[in-house]
Amino acid sequence: MPKINVKGMSIKDILSMDYEEINKLSKSDLARVTGRITAVAKKRVTRLERSDLGESPALRGLLKSRGKDVDLSVKGKDRNQLMKLWSNSRNFVKAKTSTITGYKKVIKKTKEILTEKTGRTYSTGEVNTMFSALHKMQEMGIVEGHGTAGSQYALEQISEYLSENPNASIDDIINGIGEEYESYYRNTYESTEDLDDYEEIDIFDDLFD
Repeated sequence: MPKINVKGMSIKDILSMDYEEINKLSKSDLARVTGRITAVAKKRVTRLERSDLGESPALRGLLKSRGKDVDLSVKGKDRNQLMKLWSNSRNFVKAKTSTITGYKKVIKKTKEILTEKTGRTYSTGEVNTMFSALHKMQEMGIVEGHGTAGSQYALEQISEYLSENPNASIDDIINGIGEEYESYYRNTYESTEDLDDYEEIDIFDDLFD
């Protein structure tokens, strides 16, 4: 296989490279392509942090993988560290909610889906709180998967709890519905065909580890 010439590659081309292709690069080329992606990531992080939309799922995932200070520098990193940085940054940049426009679309779609299922309208702040609660439930292992019937059902339960307890904290929400969700979902949805009632959607694809 001929050597990949990374000089002059577009961001789109770099993002389309898979693990096998990246792993074959020299350390200097790996640092070069990773630096290109992290430059894009840094700009998006800054824009999201300055917006009034709250912490997007993509940003939340990046904070989890790179730390609260979001270490996106290629300087001083060995090959393994560069590979991890490439993976984290690539996941973030490819995520729909890594841009303000993309996050607004996800928020809008989430509102539409929940309104259709529950009959009430939602503010952007409420949706952000729901995402935060859902993400924490996923981290705790209460909810499994992203964009699945389970995560959609959990989001509906979160929305119902917030309608009754508008000032509830994230911990209040989890304590209020966590045990009930686990019991009801596992006993009812995981063992029946009722899962077909929930459309597979890609809203939660951005919540990566």
